[in-house]
Amino acid sequence: VMTDVTNQVGIDINLAIRHDWLLAPLQFVSGLGPKKAGVLHRELLGGTDVRNRRDLAKFGLDKEKVFCNAVGFLKVSCDEENFVDNGSNTLDHTRIHPESYNLSEELALAVYKKHVPDPEANFSGVNAIEYIQNDPNLLENFDLNEYADRLEIEKGEYKRITLIDIKMELLHGFKDPRIPYTELTQEEEFYMITG
Repeated sequence: VMTDVTNQVGIDINLAIRHDWLLAPLQFVSGLGPKKAGVLHRELLGGTDVRNRRDLAKFGLDKEKVFCNAVGFLKVSCDEENFVDNGSNTLDHTRIHPESYNLSEELALAVYKKHVPDPEANFSGVNAIEYIQNDPNLLENFDLNEYADRLEIEKGEYKRITLIDIKMELLHGFKDPRIPYTELTQEEEFYMITG
């Protein structure tokens, strides 16, 4: 249960660096466990902000398999004013795995080109992602099934499920799937106690 919830909610690394107690769930991140999480915890305690997910390799996630297994559940957020200059990527704020960054950027470009068919526009994938995040209706109205079919025909890649996950993350990055906590009413408390 702890692993499931930790991976669903994710861990904001830079927030956890500033508040040490938020690093405790690291041991429940898939691919880490208590020992690797302890190493990462000690490395992160230096107080240096992590600029992007690639930086996590410097902080103890230096083995490729460990990095690949854990990185999708670690959110790297940066202050807005430092965002562009520090090498951060918009996708580091989502559950999208770095191996799917290119696919995410291609999807964002396809959505952008459909709604802004200007051949003069020279938009990169990162700019297209930011454009979509500013106007989520563009992605919500995009026919993802048609795009997945075209991708399968042109490149021979079946990525429909990955594209659905990417769409959800671009629309609601690291959205907490849990029902918000509400106080019990007296009737509910009474029923819980007495059955």
